[in-house]
Amino acid sequence: MTGAVPLGRTFAPLPVGSLMLEDVTAYFAGDRCGHAEGRVRARMAGQFPGLNLTQGLSGVVSCDGDALLLPLISQSGMEKLTLRIWRSGRYTAEMRVETADPTLAGALGLAGFAAVGNGQLLKVDGTL
Repeated sequence: MTGAVPLGRTFAPLPVGSLMLEDVTAYFAGDRCGHAEGRVRARMAGQFPGLNLTQGLSGVVSCDGDALLLPLISQSGMEKLTLRIWRSGRYTAEMRVETADPTLAGALGLAGFAAVGNGQLLKVDGTL
């Protein structure tokens, strides 16, 4: 598949507005991810204070056991968004921001991020 998948507020409070798919092929065999390939770019619908995500985050689709894995990274490499989607439609979305800036860490904390190692992490679970 090649095209855009609008997400609305699916991953709220993460401001992922849409996924741009490029030659993505994926299928499940039983409950396991059977095969996945292609490129994905996440377009952001909003902003986090102190982050420039206007170019979105991108990566290559793959399988991770039972889940379809979308490991997306920003152009700077400091922001990472990992999406896992299971056959049932259940998903987890984890955004990690590497930062030593206490002002940015504080702003991210107000947005729901938690300090983890040298970064900030926000995890969202749900069902598509």
